Parts: sequence; C-alpha cells; structure tokens
Amino acid sequence: MPYRVAASWTSVRHLIRMKYQMLCRKALGQQGLPLAHPTAVLPPLLRFAALFAAKAKQNGGGALRRGGPALRVTRCLTAFRQSKRQTPVLVASLCVPLLLMSASFVVAEDEDAQTHYVFGVGYQDIGQFEEAIENYTKAIERDPSYAEAYHGRGVAYASQGRLEEALADFTKAVELQPDGATAYQNRGLVHLQQGALDEAIADFSTAIKLQPEGAEPYRTRGNALRRTGDLASAIADYTTALDIDPYLDLAYGNRAKVRVEQGDFEAAIADYTTQLELRANAEAYRGRAAAYEQADKPDEAMADYERAIALEPNAFRAYFERGNLRFKRGDRDGALQDYAKALEVDAEAVEVYLQRADVLHQGGEVDAAIADYTKVIELTAGYPDEETWVVYYSRGVLKATQGDAAGAIDDYTKTIELNPAAVEAYANRGALRFQQNDLEGALNDYSRVVTFDPAQVQAYFARGLIRLQQGDFDGTIADTTKALALKPDFAEAYNNRAAARLKLGDHRGALDDLEHAITYATPSFKDTLQPTLDRLRAQLSADSANTPPAQ
Repeated sequence: MPYRVAASWTSVRHLIRMKYQMLCRKALGQQGLPLAHPTAVLPPLLRFAALFAAKAKQNGGGALRRGGPALRVTRCLTAFRQSKRQTPVLVASLCVPLLLMSASFVVAEDEDAQTHYVFGVGYQDIGQFEEAIENYTKAIERDPSYAEAYHGRGVAYASQGRLEEALADFTKAVELQPDGATAYQNRGLVHLQQGALDEAIADFSTAIKLQPEGAEPYRTRGNALRRTGDLASAIADYTTALDIDPYLDLAYGNRAKVRVEQGDFEAAIADYTTQLELRANAEAYRGRAAAYEQADKPDEAMADYERAIALEPNAFRAYFERGNLRFKRGDRDGALQDYAKALEVDAEAVEVYLQRADVLHQGGEVDAAIADYTKVIELTAGYPDEETWVVYYSRGVLKATQGDAAGAIDDYTKTIELNPAAVEAYANRGALRFQQNDLEGALNDYSRVVTFDPAQVQAYFARGLIRLQQGDFDGTIADTTKALALKPDFAEAYNNRAAARLKLGDHRGALDDLEHAITYATPSFKDTLQPTLDRLRAQLSADSANTPPAQ
C-alpha cells in the first residue's frame, strides 16, 4: 500500500505523472492553461528538483556548487512553505523561474534543514531509503519542529518495513502539524499493516475530516472496515472514494473483493472489468477469474488466468490458481503441469506444494505426496505451530497407508507437540500403537481423545477393547456402555460387553448383549456371533434344568 511523502502532495497524485514542461506551463499560466495554486503545482516541481539534486550528489557532488546560475531548491521550498502568506501569482512568478533557470546546478546550504529535507525526498524517490533517512534526520536535528521531515522519514522507515519507527515519526508529525491529513493517512496505513484496525480507522477518519475531497482515505478506511467484517460500511467507503475519483482503479478492485465475499459475483465481475479498463493488471484478472469460477463460468475464468499469465509470466499465483481450476474440471495432468510451472517461478511457494500433495495423494502417488509435505516442513521451519501441525498430520496419514507405522507415529507425535488438542492425531496414533501391541500407549491416546471430544464413539470402543485385553472387564463394560449410549446399533460394542460380562460370570447379561449384537450385525458378523450365542443359550438352558426348584 503506497505511502505519501508530503501532506500537500496528495492533491497532485496524478500531476506528478505529467510531463515536466506541462507542469511548468501550468504554473506560469501559459498557453491558455489556468494558473494553478502553488500548493497544487510546486510539490511535483520540487520532487523533480529533489530527485535531480540527489542524483547529482550520488554522482560525487560534482554538480553541486555555490553561486552562479542555479536551481535554488531551498529558496523555493521556503516560498512554498510561506505560500499561505503569498498570492499564487507572486509565488509562481518567484519560484518557477528559479526552478527553470538551470537544470545543471544546485545550491546546497549544507547546514540548512530544508536542503537536507529536499535531499531526503530525492533519495527516497530513487529508492535509497538509508540516505533519505540520514538526510531527514539531519533536517530534524537542525529544525526539531520540521513536521515534514518527520513525516518523510516515517515514509522511508515504512518503506523498509520498520513500522514502529515509522509510527513514531508519523505521530510526531501530527503533533507538530495537526492539520496534516497525509500524516494521519500514513499512520493509518501502518496501523493497518500491524493489524490495529480500530486505530487505523480512527486515523483514516481524521484524514477524511481534514481532507474530505481526498479519495484515498476512504479507500483505505474501506480496507480496514473489510477486515473488521463490516462489509456494508467497506462498500460504502469504496463507493464514496469512486464518487470522488472515478479513475481510482484500486477502489474498484477492493470493492470487487468485498462483493465476492458477499456472494454478489456478477457485481464483482463488473467492478473488476472497470478496473481492468482503467489499468490492465494481473491481480485484477486473477480476481475476476475467481469471481467467474464462483459464478460457474469456468471458461471465462480460464481465459482470465491466461491473461494474467501473459501479463506476469514470472508470477507463480496465476499458474497455481489455473492449476486449481483445471483440477476441479477433471484435468489432473494439466493441474500438475501448472503446479510444476508455479514452482519453477517460485520454488518456495508453500501453498503450491500443499495443493499438489493433495492432488498426488488422490491419484495414488503417495511417495510424491510425502515428498511435497516434507518440502513444506523444510520451508515452514520457524512458522507458528498452528500453521504447521496439519502438515505433519497429513504426512503421517500417508506414511500409515504405506505401512510405515514408526514414521507415522513420529509425525503424529510431532503434530501433538505443535497442537496438543489435535484429536485425530491421538486417535490415529492410538490405532497404530494398538497394532504394535503398545496397549498402554494406545490406552493413553484414546483417553486423550475422549477428554477432548466426549462424543467420540470409536475412541470409547477402542479403549474398551484394550481394557478387555488387559483384563480390566469393569473398564470394558463402562467404555462399551458409553459407546452404545452414543450409537445404540453398534453390534461390535455389544459383543465386547458380552465378552466382559462372561468373564465376570454375568451370563444373562452377556446373552442379552449377544442377542442385541445379532440384531444389528452384518450378515458375515452374524455368522461369527451365532455359534457363541447358541452355546451360551444351551449352557443357560442346561444350568436352568440342573437348578433345583426353589423350596
């Protein structure tokens, strides 16, 4: 998101892109053009001057002299800062000739705060942020009340990702110049990057109050509102921004994204289309392609992905998203080709490896899928636990299907370390431990499962089976009873409870459980149960016959 260097430059965002001579003519009122106020024209002229000065200084300072015909940046800045006390004609007539007098020399008063500020702007324009910060700092040392210098340094810090330092400078700028709309705007952008949404909205609102004719504060406030979930207010702000500036293409794209979230795909497509008419760009084509997908127009979506790739052939995302669409349409080979191309462009694109692993797994290419998950684990070392545990879990599932029980157990264990509430990891590890006759380990895992999720029928059943093998028949009865409360037609649970009751001598209870088991059992399981049921009935009948009648 773009930061602005000076508050007064917001109103000339488009003018900065105009040719130098056009600006000069407009400032002088020549060739029938209306005379512009210096606050709308001098800033871009000063940017040209600052850029020239910084480049000249970068080249060894040979172009910097004292005296002679000169481009007096400092004098023009002084005139600009005092322009509220001058008439537009006077300031233009004084400053523009000075700016145009010579493009070969700059008078730089080394100890002057304004000169260092100008050099800061120039270095910033050519992307040399450390040099810009150095000059802004010198300007501040010479004039601690220089709000523009704090603001400019804040922009340089923000451009380097040094958000806390940027925040401090923007705050100082608004303290010194409370009517500086762009300083509030830029501080809002920092808050937005930091996720401080309430603070961002407050700063954008102040910028709007100070400069209600500015479109950008409405757009960025819309972005903040969208992140709070207030989609209706976000739409309203984007719409206001476009009312002010119908050529603000980013606002169309922002509004389109919200309309996709609202399910209004046709309106989103219309907004993306307008954005693309104003400025063709890959992101908008990808956004419209996604909206076409949601609107069940896959052919149009595919065409937009093609256009995005044509504009940015070295960006992985369009290949990735086109691959996803191809997979949805049943073109598995085409999808894998796109994923491979995406990884050629960006070999560290984690989401591509994850998606390809899923596609490979579904196609039975388990070894290749495991390799992709392993690559993701390598790339995400140091990521937050909540983002990485699922990769270990997914790889563990695949290892288990290959019969690599030890490897799967290791992955499930790592999953649990990263996410102690990963219920499925406990359940799967418990099953593998049971297969390896690690009954205590399996028992502990299933106990964790039912602790986190008391509705896990299979976990109660499995723990009951383990307790049956361990000779804990009362425990088996307790667990199978809980399983049956959750699933009353669970034939296997009736059978296991019957076995535990037989061990405890409760033949009548066992018979009742076996009869329920037969009722709900599959045909093959019925065949297994029937002999046991017949023997138990015969035994109980014999016992009844041999029991003397009560006296």
